[in-house]
Formats: sequence, structure tokens, C-alpha cells
Amino acid sequence: IRRRSGSPPLVRCWDGAIRKAMLPVLEAEARVLWTTMGGDRSYARTNWIGAKDPPRCGLERLALAVMHFHYPPTARRAVVGCEFWTQLRESGNALEKQGLSLHYDKDERAVETWDIWAHPELGTATYLTGGGAPLVVFSTRSHEDGSSSEDEPPKEEQADVEAVPERASVCFPRAGRHIAFDGRLLHGVPEELLTLTKKGQPSASKRDATGVALPKGAEYSSRLAFLVNVWTSHRPEGVGKLPKKLAEKLAGAARAAAAAARQKRRGAGGGVRQALALRRGQRQLAPWKRLVAVPAATGRDRFRFAGRLLP
Repeated sequence: IRRRSGSPPLVRCWDGAIRKAMLPVLEAEARVLWTTMGGDRSYARTNWIGAKDPPRCGLERLALAVMHFHYPPTARRAVVGCEFWTQLRESGNALEKQGLSLHYDKDERAVETWDIWAHPELGTATYLTGGGAPLVVFSTRSHEDGSSSEDEPPKEEQADVEAVPERASVCFPRAGRHIAFDGRLLHGVPEELLTLTKKGQPSASKRDATGVALPKGAEYSSRLAFLVNVWTSHRPEGVGKLPKKLAEKLAGAARAAAAAARQKRRGAGGGVRQALALRRGQRQLAPWKRLVAVPAATGRDRFRFAGRLLP
């Protein structure tokens, strides 16, 4: 369960990363983006904003703010830009549609066309609502770019996502929570862990992330995440900027949500500037150490790993 001395953690996590008044505003934009350019269980339709591009809506502004938080000005010169998208999962969906397959983030077009694997330097997730299955980031690292993992020895099939991991970080969604990890790491949203208890074991009944039983019908409503990958090598093939009309539509949804929030409670603000509340050097969450069991349909454990649980 202990990580090696000097080895960095798999995941860095902060709560309260988004100002509370800005959550409904960004959620409104994210829902419009999902409705317009959503994806499915294995594929995401992503968008691009260059490191020096002026933002036209709140989500573009947030993507750049995420990049600025993780990269100080001296390191920012190496950043080409940010790939971003939204991901929505609903509690009313079938269980198999409440998760996301294990995968590596990569330049999808380059893999399909030339069988060349390239990965973002940094992967991030910012949650605009709470609830749903957790993000699991495994110690399994892609070796397709010629790198090697200090955590696990190279395998004959280096891109095999079915390899059993040795350890992982399990991070449950919380509104305003921000997560960052190495862009080469294997990750996904296993719906099997939707009922994970605080002891790291699956539960037959619906429970929240801290293991407290939920009454029937009181499960989460939606799991809405804003994903940003920071690229330093190149702009992924086929990933374009938001169309102008769509950016204007997102900005309009944000203005409407801000106006509604002002009517509901005063002082909600009229825009989405400075939505990110993180400051450099801000303390990260300390995870619990747990042995996590991933169940299989047969009732037996699919596999186990030494986990760091962020409920």
C-alpha cells in the first residue's frame, strides 16, 4: 500500500476548486456542450484551445485556468494548448452506462491513421456535480511512447489495458473537486465501484462514497465532469476549436444561469471569471489507504489492488 520513497502519487486532488457561485453557471455551459458534442462509453468528442488563445466562454476560460494553475509561467512556454470536453452520467441509466471503459488518453487520429501513440502530459477532471462512480487511475503506464514505468515492469503487450494493476487511486466525484494525474496512466470509471464502501469493499446496497447507506431513490442524480488534457508535444489530430456559434451558445447559457442564480440568491455574480478557486501551493487531500476489490459479474472479485481512496 505504501508508495515507494521518492515516487510521486498517482493522483493529486483538491476540494473547493470551483467557487460555489460559479458551479451552476459552469454546469449550464457543460450541459449544453454535452448535448451538442457529447460522446459515449468509449469515445469522447473533444475540443481545443491554444495556450495563448483568448477564451470565448466559461469552459474555455476554465480550461486555461487549469493549465495556468498546474504550469507556472516559466513552464507554460512548453504548453501547446488544452484539449477539453464534458462527460455526463445519469443515475437513471443502466448500470453499464454509468461508467467509462478503462483507457489511455491519446491522439486518437494518430493511432488510427499511423499507429503512433502520443499522450497528453497532464490529465485533469473537475467535477461540477457530486455523485456517481469514481475515477480510478491505475499505476499501469503506457509504454508506447518509449517511456518505462517505475511502478510496474514493461509487459510484452505494453498497451494491454487488461493487465492487472498493482495499485491505483480511487477518487469519488464531489462538486468542485479537481483531480490531476500523469496523462500516460491507465484510467477509467468502473461502474462496479459505484457502491464501494469506505473500507474499499463493494456493497450490495446503494451507498455514498463514505459508506453511508442511502434510502431507496436517493442515489445521485447526475455525474457531470469537465475534463482537460494539457498537451506539450502537439495539438492532437482532428481536434478543433469550438465553433463560434457554439461558443456563443455556451456563453448565453452561462449568462442565463447567472441571472437565475442572482434571482434565487443575491451576489452570485454575472459571469464566469475567476471560477477556479485554486491557488498554487494549496494543500491537497490526503487519501485513505485501502485494499480495493473490484467485483465481477460472477460474484467473485475481478481483481484487487492496493488503493488510495478519496471519498
